[in-house]
Amino acid sequence: MTKSKLPFLLLTSLAMLLPHLAGADEAPITVRTLRAPDGGIQPQALSDAKGTIHLIYYKGDPRSGDLYYTSKAKGAESFARPMQVNSPSGKAIAAGSVRGVQMALGKNGRIHAVWNGSGKPTEAVFYSRMTDDGKGFEKEKNLIGSTWVMDGGCSVAADTLGQVHVVWHALGKTTGKGEANRKIWVAHSTDEGKTFSRETPAWSQETGVCPCCSLKAFASKEGAVQILYRSAIEGMDRDIYLLSSKDKGQSFQGKEVHKWRLPL
Repeated sequence: MTKSKLPFLLLTSLAMLLPHLAGADEAPITVRTLRAPDGGIQPQALSDAKGTIHLIYYKGDPRSGDLYYTSKAKGAESFARPMQVNSPSGKAIAAGSVRGVQMALGKNGRIHAVWNGSGKPTEAVFYSRMTDDGKGFEKEKNLIGSTWVMDGGCSVAADTLGQVHVVWHALGKTTGKGEANRKIWVAHSTDEGKTFSRETPAWSQETGVCPCCSLKAFASKEGAVQILYRSAIEGMDRDIYLLSSKDKGQSFQGKEVHKWRLPL
């Protein structure tokens, strides 16, 4: 296992840039690492305005395991007791490093989580959200409707207005096969994840999508949405594209931000 895949959390970053960002007489930043609880792997961490660390991670068989959420308040000595995200058990997958769970903080600090399903992971994009009382997670729902051969993981973005956007790449059920026909798809919610629209392509330009590459979605508190992904053009290019929306995810404009020709 490479160092990049060890289940550790980097709680404070940018330490190497300290000499350039602060005066020499200022106290140095302390960098701490913590192991994910219970031997968990593929951790994802977020921090909120109060300094609370929110952590979600995977446990179990790589092809059929479970997801757990915990948090650590600012100044606390340890993480809170973990709660299982998926139900029933065994509905998540860790095989393939890009298929790990992703989460977002939404309105009133609610946690939203998405992941590939186990069994046939290309046919399930599962979504769950924290319950209103914050004591557990709602039963997950599969958001795939008009797409298939989903791969490379999925992502979620949420804002303080109650908008939630779940993003993945896949083929449309009426399109041709092959990576050149893959698109970025988005399912939207305007009620904090209670209901979702049917997924639609985020952008009309034919860039294809690298099947085994991950993607990431972001949302600002004002509702702007961005999606970062790697394309698949002419069977060789794995260029990075950034999709941006200024209308709460209803439409996107894209641009190439990094070019990479990779002979395959």
